[in-house]
Formats: sequence, C-alpha cells, structure tokens
Amino acid sequence: LGDVYKRQDLAVGDMVAFTNDYGVVFGPKEVLAFRKPWNGYRCVYIDSDAYWFPDRPEQLTILSKGGTE
Repeated sequence: LGDVYKRQDLAVGDMVAFTNDYGVVFGPKEVLAFRKPWNGYRCVYIDSDAYWFPDRPEQLTILSKGGTE
C-alpha cells in the first residue's frame, strides 16, 4: 500500500476536498479507509455517495487532520 497515500499524509478521520476529473470540488468529506492501490492508484475511501468506490490520493486535498480544523 505504501507511499501512494503516505506522500499526502492521509489518515482515517481526515477531512478532505475531492476534485473530480473535470475540476469540480466536493467536500468536506471524511477519509474512511484505505485499500491496496488498483485501477489507476485508487486506494482511498471517502464519505461520499459512492463510498464503496475508492478515489486517487491526488484527487484529495487535506482540509483538516483527524476531523479537527
């Protein structure tokens, strides 16, 4: 799993903004879990309508750590 999400220092409980491939930003969203990277390095689960489908770390911007501001 390693360096893909650690470069951004993401952790469960962090609040993030999600930017889709068209530049539209959603959030804040909570980081729920991680998985082994697959399908273009998708490995981060966030609290969204598609919580079951992981996002790429580069799509996420940390807004606060561990749910704090």
